[in-house]
Amino acid sequence: MGKLEEQIEEGKAAIAEHLFESEGNSLRVGLFAILVLLFIVITASILFWRVVGIQSDIGIRNTSGVAVIMVSLPLDHPNTPGVLNAITLAFEEINFKIHTTNLELQIFDTGSNGDVLNEEQELRNATLAAENDNVVAYIGPWYSANAKVSMPILNRAGIVQITPVATWPGLTKTGFGPGEPGLFFPSGTRHFFRISTDEEQQGSRTAVWIEALEQASIYIVDDGKIEGKAVTDLFEHRALKRELQIVGHTTLGERPGGSIEELLVDITEQETNIVYFGGEVSEDSIAFIRALRQELPEVLVVGSQGIKNQVFIDRIGKDLAEGIYATTFGVPASLYTTQRGADFREAYVTRFEQEPTETSVFGYEAARALIHAIRASETNDREAILQALNTTEQFIGVFGPWSFDEHGDSTLDLVSAHIVEDGKYEFIGELGR
Repeated sequence: MGKLEEQIEEGKAAIAEHLFESEGNSLRVGLFAILVLLFIVITASILFWRVVGIQSDIGIRNTSGVAVIMVSLPLDHPNTPGVLNAITLAFEEINFKIHTTNLELQIFDTGSNGDVLNEEQELRNATLAAENDNVVAYIGPWYSANAKVSMPILNRAGIVQITPVATWPGLTKTGFGPGEPGLFFPSGTRHFFRISTDEEQQGSRTAVWIEALEQASIYIVDDGKIEGKAVTDLFEHRALKRELQIVGHTTLGERPGGSIEELLVDITEQETNIVYFGGEVSEDSIAFIRALRQELPEVLVVGSQGIKNQVFIDRIGKDLAEGIYATTFGVPASLYTTQRGADFREAYVTRFEQEPTETSVFGYEAARALIHAIRASETNDREAILQALNTTEQFIGVFGPWSFDEHGDSTLDLVSAHIVEDGKYEFIGELGR
């Protein structure tokens, strides 16, 4: 909690203490409610100045003369706060203004990845953006399944879309899904850009890393969602090319019988040394990995970026999480080597009183690249902003100069490995480029 947020809580407590000195005083109760409401309204205007958090079923707030950047992310994802903080920081650094244009972030939730309304909310968000002339750019989504929903809508509207972390390779490159990526660009013009490394790189690099661990047999488990299946399929493809022994590949909940107990029996019978898990933190994944650690503690567990967060450790439990490996994009902020990286880290810590996460930086780079494009376009015109982003080269970022390639992917190339030690993830190293 930051200093300002702490002051708000202290202020509310002081009001409560003053007004409730005598119980049962209805006038004071009513006055308390009014004062708290006013207090929250005033402080919220300070905390969220020019950053508007709204529900997607209300609609975009129309503000005359303001260019709106819409942010569509799952607010309950454990890594979203760090990304949102970094996006906000980038716009605060320019005082929410480029030339004579005032900018405003409007933040829309897409719900949790396990929520059946997840893709419906993304559809609603993209439609709202496309129908509102004030919207000049769209940051998001988090999940590739959602990107497949919003990309065609935003493409037809000519709105720049930049995702910090949606990682399915087929969003930008051929050879991964039927008709992809062309079906996402009905206008014939690319509008979609990605900052992070995609699942092809994560899966491939993890296979190379696991080969060095000299484990005899690998059992693959995914959570059935697009990112989980993507990273495990691509991991398996690279592992087989490197002649690693894959003894099984199962999607949680899709096995005959479907029970975790049966899955553990199969893992045991295949004499598995390592389980590679691709997926997010969910009831199913927590139940499976907890049971795996309890019943087969000698089996090494390696997970994709979906479990590389403190929420996973807390839900599994410190003891059972000990020794679990996970890969993710980016590196800890303590390892930034550029001046821009050092400045970002210092500004982030000063503003939010915590270190940025490995994924925070991708939100920051997405926002800064977008700001650069809006500035270069010298207009709020969607087409001009898109053209400026398309020609972004040698952009000076946190990790040094980078560009967008012909697919709309950044040339940033960072995958790192981590291990749980004493209840938290510790950095092991970058996985080879």
